[in-house]
Amino acid sequence: MKRPRDLLKLTFFMCSQTFLAHLDSVAAQCGYTDYMSKHVTYPPKGLLPLPGKSIFADKGCDVWDMIFDAAVLVNPAFNVYRIFDTYPILWDVLGFPYVFH
Repeated sequence: MKRPRDLLKLTFFMCSQTFLAHLDSVAAQCGYTDYMSKHVTYPPKGLLPLPGKSIFADKGCDVWDMIFDAAVLVNPAFNVYRIFDTYPILWDVLGFPYVFH
């Protein structure tokens, strides 16, 4: 099974190796790595248990916000629903939107 950081190696996220190593250590400390290998399987063994103590991430284990914040730092126009979006190219009122001189 792929580690969570392997999914972020895609070029459109452009995360540094230091950040990816940090995500690996957080995933290991918070039990996410073991959780993925034990519970996220096919066929499922039953209902998925909570990975932490509640429906909220434990302190220091909120990797969703870590990844989102890193994506917004690299691309301020980041959209979780359309990850390839960037700022729109400025449009020329004369009709030449792709001329860069």
